[in-house]
Amino acid sequence: MTDGTQKRILVVDDDDALRKLFRKILTSNGYSVVEAPDGKVGLFEFNRQHVDAVIADIYMPFTSGIELLTAIKSSTRYVPVIMVTGKPSVDTAVKCMKIGAADYLSKPLSVATIVETVSKVLRPAHDTTGYLKEPVDYIHKKFPVGYRIIDKLGDGGMGVVYLVKRIAPVAAGKFALKIYKPEIFNTKVAAKVRKRFLYEVDAASSVDHPNVVTIHEFGLGVGAMANYIIMEYVRGVTLYEMIEEFEPGDYSRKARLLRDAAMALAAIHRAGICHRDIKPRNLLISQDDVLKVADFGIAKLPGAHITSRFKAVGTPNYMAPEVFKGANDDPRSDFFSLGITAYELLFGVHPFPGHSVAELSEAIRTRDPSPPIDMDQNISSPLGRIVNKMLEKDPERRYQNGDELSQDLEVYLACEKISQN
Repeated sequence: MTDGTQKRILVVDDDDALRKLFRKILTSNGYSVVEAPDGKVGLFEFNRQHVDAVIADIYMPFTSGIELLTAIKSSTRYVPVIMVTGKPSVDTAVKCMKIGAADYLSKPLSVATIVETVSKVLRPAHDTTGYLKEPVDYIHKKFPVGYRIIDKLGDGGMGVVYLVKRIAPVAAGKFALKIYKPEIFNTKVAAKVRKRFLYEVDAASSVDHPNVVTIHEFGLGVGAMANYIIMEYVRGVTLYEMIEEFEPGDYSRKARLLRDAAMALAAIHRAGICHRDIKPRNLLISQDDVLKVADFGIAKLPGAHITSRFKAVGTPNYMAPEVFKGANDDPRSDFFSLGITAYELLFGVHPFPGHSVAELSEAIRTRDPSPPIDMDQNISSPLGRIVNKMLEKDPERRYQNGDELSQDLEVYLACEKISQN
């Protein structure tokens, strides 16, 4: 192991003279160097001892630099790899960056270029450019070429979300990058998770609506299959984070957010999709106070059967009664989930308290929540009726589509505006 101050660099090149040149330059700049004459020996040295970075020639006998890079990016730890070639080409550069190279250099190389590049890939978490270095925990598989990570936005059971920036020569812009955690891809669940990933992308990318998060790009990584999605970056917070910050009342603002959700569900359902996981954590609020529906990870698409064998799909706290009973998924179940979310948003408490899935199931299937008027005497009757209709046990008595719900909320908002003037 290194002593924590001197970094160890693995140099892999079949040219003895170049290896000696790299050693001379790197050791004179305070680095320790390990040499390997080809990719096969390089991989052996990589697995045998600790190194902080790798410099590898692309064209080598036995095991090429590309094969070495692929093996390193499929390992369980993140180590930056700098690829070097005397035969530069755009296609080769893109391939290296897609696999996960930290940088790509063409011969002949100057001393300054070598030192600067090594220094750059070894920078600590936040470097002087403000970008976030690829974290050890998840991104040892490179995300798509043309993007750089700025910060981590969130971490869930299936994946982690980062803020990324599109860089030159492509037009600049910020996006959210979701990468599935490599450790979930073992022999028992890999196929299921890959299907879940493609399912989510299919569902989300088929809906084009201002209140639904837009998918821009997606793909499958190498090695441990680090699947990724690049989507619209919503600068703001989740509804879950905002609920406790809302002042009592403020029903007009809350109703506007619910209207946004209703319009999003109308678009989602018109595409033949049942979201099946409407909850505060999956509703994003932008800085312009616009709500957007996100996370289609367990959505049901027309004709799809990936999750149909499960009797209950979703988050128990927000499931509709018929879902607990094992009934076929119905878009109207999304309105019940939105009704629970609305109740929390309006009153700050869950309408069906329970400490276990069994208790939640019992409450949601058999009990009525406290009436809105009992929760707050100041709530108007129309808004209370809207919430009650979303929370009807019988789907036939619930809202049948998002347009119907959004229209009722529009009428309520119009009446509130008139009463305030």
